[in-house]
Amino acid sequence: MDRQAWLAERRAAVAAAYDAEAAAYDQHEYPSDMQREWVARVLGLIEPGGIVLDAPCGTGKYFPVIAEAGHRVAGVDASAGMLAQAASRGVAVSLVQVALQDLSYVHQFDAGITVDAMENIPPEDWPLVLANLHQAVRPGGPIYLTVEEVGQSEVDRAFEIMSAHGLPADYRRCGVRSSRAMSLATTTIRAVTKRSNGLGTKAWRSLMRASGGETGGAIVTSCCAQTDDRYHGHAAPHRGHGCELTDPGQTGGASASRVWCEVVASGMVVDAFGAEAERLAEVALGAGEAAFSRVSPCPPWTVGELLCHVRIGVSRMPGMLGEPEPLPGPLVAAACYYRPGRRFSPAVNNDRIAAAQQEAAALASGWAMAGSFDQAWRESWALVQQAPQARVVRTRHGDRMLLTEFLRTRVLEMAVHGLDLAAGLRRQPWMTDAATRVVEDLILPAETASQLSAESGWDHPTLIAKATGRLPLSPAETTLLERHSLRRLSLR
Repeated sequence: MDRQAWLAERRAAVAAAYDAEAAAYDQHEYPSDMQREWVARVLGLIEPGGIVLDAPCGTGKYFPVIAEAGHRVAGVDASAGMLAQAASRGVAVSLVQVALQDLSYVHQFDAGITVDAMENIPPEDWPLVLANLHQAVRPGGPIYLTVEEVGQSEVDRAFEIMSAHGLPADYRRCGVRSSRAMSLATTTIRAVTKRSNGLGTKAWRSLMRASGGETGGAIVTSCCAQTDDRYHGHAAPHRGHGCELTDPGQTGGASASRVWCEVVASGMVVDAFGAEAERLAEVALGAGEAAFSRVSPCPPWTVGELLCHVRIGVSRMPGMLGEPEPLPGPLVAAACYYRPGRRFSPAVNNDRIAAAQQEAAALASGWAMAGSFDQAWRESWALVQQAPQARVVRTRHGDRMLLTEFLRTRVLEMAVHGLDLAAGLRRQPWMTDAATRVVEDLILPAETASQLSAESGWDHPTLIAKATGRLPLSPAETTLLERHSLRRLSLR
C-alpha cells in the first residue's frame, strides 16, 4: 500500500472517530490539572485581551480557562463533530474546520496551544505543522505543545503488527538510529519564537515517539524553557548536537538515522541575510580595482573570483522560489546541509571553482563583480521577505528545506567567506552581529558561544574564524573547542 494513500485514509479515519465520540467526549476525566496549569502559564505570558489559537480545540475544553483569564479564543479542528460541541459553549470568536497541516494563518494570534494532538500527526508532517503554528502566532508569542510518549516495547509491537498486515510503516522518513532498524521514529522538533516588545520568548520543547499506528496508555509530558532572541533547543544525545543523516538516496533499514528538525525565527534569519549582504556589498563596492586580483585565502581563487562564488550562492533564491513547492517529505536542517558527501566531493568542488572563475572572467572588472553581487543579494532579499515563513524549497543537491533554513546556509557562507575576503583585501573583518548569531547557532550548542569566548579571550569573529579553520588552532584551543561540542561543517 502506498504510504501517502494510507496516511490520507488514517487522517480521515481519525476525524471520523472524533466525530463519533464528540457528543460524549466531555464525559472523560480530562483535561488534567497539569494541563490546566501549563495552559494558565501560557496565558500569563500575553497581555490582557489577547487572542489565543486553540489548535486543535476539540470540544473547547480550554475555552473557559482562556476566557476566565481575560483573553479571546479562536478554535480549529479537523472534526466537524468536535467543532459543533465547541460552538455550543458560545465562547470562541471563530471556529474553523481545518487540519493542522492546512493552517494558513499569518501572525494573527498572541499565543497558541496544541494539546494532545501531535500523536495523530505522522512524523513526516511534523515540520510542516510546527511551521504552520509558528506562522500563526505573532513574533514573540508563546506556543504550548504537548506530546505523548509510549514505551519502546509498545512502539516495537505496533510496528510489528502493522508490518504483519502489510501497512507502510516507513520510519526512514524522519529517521532513527536503533538496535532494530526502522523500529522507531524519533523526531525532536523545536518551535522557537523571537522576542518582541519586551514580552519575552518561550521555546516549548517535546520529544515525540511515533509508531504511525495506535498508541494507548500514553503519559503526557511537556516542558518549557525561557530563551532570548537566539535559537535554543533540545541538547542532542550525540556529539553532532544538531542533525545526523545518511545519504537520502540510500534505501533499506540500515540507512535510517536520527533527524533533528527546526522551525526557526525566520525574521531574524532574513534580517541577518540582509545585514551581512549589505555590509559585504558596501565593502566590495569601495575596494580598489587591484584588490580583486589578489590571491584569496581560498586557492586557487582570487578575491574577485571568491566574491563571484559568494554571489552565485546568494542568487539561488529566485530560481528556488520560482519553482513549485516540492512534494511532502523529510526536511533537512541547515547543519545537515553541510554533511559530508558527494556535494563536497573533489569533482563538485572543481565545478564550484570553475563556475566562479568563469563568472569573474566574464565580468572582467572588480567594479562589475561587486555590482553583480549587490544586485543579486537585493533581488534575493526582496523575494525572501515576501515568501511565507513555512515555504519549502528544494536545493540543487535535492535537499528539501524550509526557506529560512536554506537562508541560514547563505548567511553562514557570506559570513565565513567574508572573513576570507577581509583577509584578501587586507582589512579587518566586518561580520555583523546578526550574522554572528546565526553562524554561532549553527556550529555550537545553545548558550555556548559567549562562554567559549570568555574562556578563550576571542571576540566572536575570531571564534568563528578559529572554529571554521580560517585561523590556526593550538592543541589547547582544539581541546577547548571539542569540549564545547563544536559542530564541524563541510565547507568549501
